[in-house]
Formats: sequence, structure tokens, C-alpha cells
Amino acid sequence: MIRAVTHGHLDSLLDPASVAIIGASEDLGKFGGRALHNLMDNGYAGRIIPINPSRDQLRGLPAYGSIGLAPKGIDVAVLALPSSSVEGVVAECAAAGVGACIVISSQFAEAGPEGAARQDALVAVARAANMRLLGPNCLGLAVPSRALALSPSVVFTESGGLRSGGIALVSQSGALMTQMYVTALDARAGFAACVSVGNQADLELVDFMEWFIDDPQARVIACYVEGLKSPERFVGALARARAAGKPVVVAKAGRSAQGALAVSSHTASIAGDHAAFAAACARYGAVLFDEAEDMIRAADVLDRCVRARGTRYAVVSGSGGGAALATDKLAATAYESAVLSPESIAALADSFAETQRKLPIDLGANLAGFGADRAVVPATTVMHDPGVDYAILAMTPQPFIAGAVEAFITAGKQAGKPVLVIAQNEFVRRALADTMEQHGHPILPSLDSAIACLAAFEPMVEPTAPKPLEAIDLPGEERLNEIEVKALLRQAGVRTTADVLAHSKDEALAAAQSLGYPVALKAISRTLLHKSDIGGVHLALRDGAGLAAAWDGIAAALSEQGHVLEGCAVAEMVGGVAELIVGARRDPGFGPLLVIGFGGTLVEIVEDVAVALAPITPEEALSMMRRLKLWPLLDGARGRPPADVEAAALAASNISRLAVAMGNRLVELDVNPLIVGAKGQGATAVDGRATLSDSEDQP
Repeated sequence: MIRAVTHGHLDSLLDPASVAIIGASEDLGKFGGRALHNLMDNGYAGRIIPINPSRDQLRGLPAYGSIGLAPKGIDVAVLALPSSSVEGVVAECAAAGVGACIVISSQFAEAGPEGAARQDALVAVARAANMRLLGPNCLGLAVPSRALALSPSVVFTESGGLRSGGIALVSQSGALMTQMYVTALDARAGFAACVSVGNQADLELVDFMEWFIDDPQARVIACYVEGLKSPERFVGALARARAAGKPVVVAKAGRSAQGALAVSSHTASIAGDHAAFAAACARYGAVLFDEAEDMIRAADVLDRCVRARGTRYAVVSGSGGGAALATDKLAATAYESAVLSPESIAALADSFAETQRKLPIDLGANLAGFGADRAVVPATTVMHDPGVDYAILAMTPQPFIAGAVEAFITAGKQAGKPVLVIAQNEFVRRALADTMEQHGHPILPSLDSAIACLAAFEPMVEPTAPKPLEAIDLPGEERLNEIEVKALLRQAGVRTTADVLAHSKDEALAAAQSLGYPVALKAISRTLLHKSDIGGVHLALRDGAGLAAAWDGIAAALSEQGHVLEGCAVAEMVGGVAELIVGARRDPGFGPLLVIGFGGTLVEIVEDVAVALAPITPEEALSMMRRLKLWPLLDGARGRPPADVEAAALAASNISRLAVAMGNRLVELDVNPLIVGAKGQGATAVDGRATLSDSEDQP
């Protein structure tokens, strides 16, 4: 295995010259028996050292009673033992100079505080000896190019053995690793390596990501993540992978409260905020999947197909009905249907009737009938059309389908464009098996799985950071009132309403006279989060009598709820065509995040938001707004005036720069609402609140 960069013990772990199986056996009903079986029967060429105190030899190999009695210079020891024995054996391995241990056993940190303490003890012993640990609570690893299976899982022999390829899989779940391995093998995919990290007591998921970025055999990195030990290292690895042009696909558990609880009990991982995780993936071009099987199929497509230059698809089928259904389903996605050029339409004149010379292509409608040779013209025409970025072949049971698919794969290779081949039943899969194997081409089981893969074709655009803000003058308070928040926003270049802080009714009346009616009157209290919920906001006050009554109402409402009224903000009234929320918060692992969504008093009910790592450019902010479900309301839907989305995007970008400038003092900042005027009329921050930490040293 040729490597550009060395990673110490990971090199010897993934490319060992000698392996000890502690707890080795010839009984395939035992972990140690299957571990020895997998290592030997896959043809590993290095030295194999079985450790079993009751046997002198196992499967023709000399066996030793303990690791201390075995020959020295062992790179890796696989521990297939009861958890009660692991700590002592790890200490023996450390004393014997073993390079790394793979601890299969469970009942450590995932089992509770007592198990966590025993896990910490393992790590302390290993680190004192400069020995690395994989696990515990894992299913080991496999490196097909080395015929290396350091795992007791049955899939590494009973599924047909190891198959080399370009997918490097790192999974926190051992069982899910083997499930993804089998899913990939069904499609004839191959792996550079599969690693199960389990509890990540020592070696963690990011250690292996970094190793695979430097491994030329690993062309795609796939990760199943439950919780990250080092979010900042994960982000760094994503950035390095992008710079290296190496795609990363990710499946993440813990999206829901129930999912977060499940992963905590499974591998003692704390599932971080899913929105923050997704924002990190999006910033650096890692594709996030809901299903592990979709992720591994997308990894296979990225490994064995060229990457699409865009997202314009051409649907092709052997059936008019199949083509129509596929087109309908794709129309509901964010991807764009290609349109054939006039030259391509002319090239199809001898093959299809005039009404059939368009996408989707129904191969069964060929004027000469269905046949392998009759697919060459439509395949060449479609795949070389400049408006087509990739083809989706939804094949149905017909004669000559293997030849038709081969025509498209061949034309796709010539044009440098991918072809996603879908076989939804066993008949079609059998008919295509030899062709797909010959071309080393993936096959997908459904249109849904193909649609899931399309996200991997999004272009990898290098993120750009806007110019940082100059130093920001932050108040010493931990909870900022509306007046203080707006002062911060103005430092960042965000337009706000004109406001006056009044400490009495008379001051409020004078302020309103100065600003000019109508005005808004809003309670100022550091203990009050949502002013409107308790009558702390009065809008469009048109005269002094109305303002005086509003002041009395606010004072009474706050007193009744136990809040201290520090004064009221008297503010100019601002109108617009939409209300957004633009917020920022500091995630302890990923740093400052920006949130954009539809706001106002219904923000929690609507829950239509997009999240990104801060800072962002105005262009990125606009892209985030376009992803909102209610985007048409900003874009002039149903006769509404189009909103000044460019001004809103600039405000959001400036708020993101402010979040970065606030550093570790930022806890959260909400601008709600940001009122967006009609096109050309700007965007104005009307209300805001913020919470700061009391020190720059806060995480």
C-alpha cells in the first residue's frame, strides 16, 4: 500500500506485518474462532499468532498461552475476550510492545459509569505504553487489498470474501458497518477499507478520515457518525478532503431527541446539534444522507462513475410508462430536467417519431423496435448533448436490455458523464449482471436510491469568507436588551429602526414626538425573552393618548408576570412584504452558526429555517433563502411584490460577520423580525435580543 503521508500506528494497524488473535479458537461459534477464520481464509500473507492458553496449535499454526510468551514485534492484537478480562490483557499487550489493540468486547462506556471508568483505565494503560486502541465495542476492520480482515463478523467470509475498491468506510456502529459492506457487495462495489471505531476510546473516526485522505486507494470516504469527539478536527478533515478533491459522504444518527438518546446508549456518544453538523457538511461539500444504505450506494457511484458536471438529468427507459413515472418523481426534486438541443433532436429523426424526439427517451418507441444496436444512436445523442449532465436509466424487463445499457455506459464514458442504472427487480438485475461486472459499473435497486445519489453530483464549490469586521464594542452585560442589540447591529452595517430608550412615560411621549407618529412601544427587561407573549409590544400608536395607555398596559403586564420594567423602546414603524428571522449562536464544537428563516411571532410554529457555518457571503445567504419552503413568498408568488432579497442577504451576511467578531462571548443572537421591503426598499432589523457569556474564555 503506497502512502503519501505516514500516520504512525495507523499504518501498522491498517497494514500490519503481524497479527495476534487473543482468544483464538477453531470454534466458529466464538468471536475468537471467527476472527482467526476470517484472517486465514481471506489469504492474509503476514504472520498470524493465535493466543490460547489451552492449545499448542490452532489450524496448523503454533499457539501461545499469552501475549507475553508470543514472539515480539506484533503490530496488532485482536482481543476477542469477555469484557472482564480485557483490562488485564491490554496491560499484557502494552508490556509486550504490541503496536495496537482492537477491542471487540462491549460493556464499557456504553453500559454506564462503571463501564466508562474501566474504559478510561484501558486508555490510560495504552497511552502510557504508546500503544493505540481501536474500540472497545467495535467489530474491527478489513482492508481487502491486504487480504486483511481483523474482525469476527461473518460477512467477511460468508458473503464471498473481500472485494477491493475505492470506498473507505468508517463507522461508529460495527453491525451497521457490516450491513453497508453487504449492501455494497450486492452491487459489486469494493472497498479500500472498512473500519468500525465503536466507542472511540482512543482512536476516533477523524483519525481514520485523515488517514484515508492521504491514501491513494481511497477515492471516496464514507462515514457513519453518531457523535464526534473532536468536531473541530472533523471540520478540518472535511476541508482537507475537499482540497484533495476527495468526496466525503456521511450518514448521521441523532437527528431527533429519540435518536440522540439511542446513540448515547449505543456507543456512549453525545449526539451534537444536528443542524450544526449538517451546516459543517454543507460548507465543505460533504453529502449528508438520512439512510446508511443510500450513503454507501452514493459512495459506490462516486467511486466507479465520473462526477457529473452539473445536475441536469436525462431520463431513459425501456418503457413509456416507466419513463413517465420516473420523470414525475424527479420533477418533485430540486434537480433540473435536461432539454435536448436542436442538433440532438435532428439526430433522433431516423429512430423516433417527431413526438418522441425529446426527453424522457422511451427506447421501446424506436421506429425499428427495441434492440441493443438500436440503442446506440439515442445513447450517443443523449450522452453527448451539451445540456445533459447525466442519464438515469430506469430499465424494465425486455430483451436486449444488457446491450442497451452497455450502449449508454459506453457513450457516457466517451462523453465523461455518469449513467445511473436502475434495476428494480431480480429479472433485470440478472440480465444486467455480466455487463455491469464487465464495465465495473454500479447498479441501483430503485429510483429513490438514484435520487438519493444525485446530491453527490452537486458541484464542489470552494467556500469564500467575507471580509472580517473590525473590533466590535461589546457590552459587559450577559443578556442584552433591544437597544443594545441594535447598537451592535449598526456596528456591523445592519440597518435598524430609529429607537429611543425611555425610562418614563413622559420620556416616551417626548421621544414619539421627536420620531413622529406612528410609533411602536416595546418593553425593555433583561428577564423577558418574548415581549409579545405578555403584551409587551404595542404597534402603530398614532397619538400621545394611545402611547400613554400602552405604557400603562406594559407596566401592568410585566408587574403581573414578575418582570422588572427597565423602560420602553420607542421606535419608528417600518413596513415591508416579509418578516424573516436572522439569528446566530455559537456551537461548542462547530463555532458560530447563522440561521435564516421566516420569522415574526410564528417562527417556532413555521420552523422554516436554513443553517450555515458563519461567516457567509451575501451570495450564500441568498442561496439559503432559496432553500426555504416559503421562498416563493419572497419571490413574488401569487401577485405579491418581490421582496428585496438582496438587501436581506446582505444583512444576514453582516450578522454572520458580527457573530464571528463576537468570538467566544457569543451565546445567541436573534434578529426577529428583519422586515424586508419590496425590491429596492431594503431590509430593517426591527427587534433583537442577545445573550453573551461573561468571559472570552468560555467554550
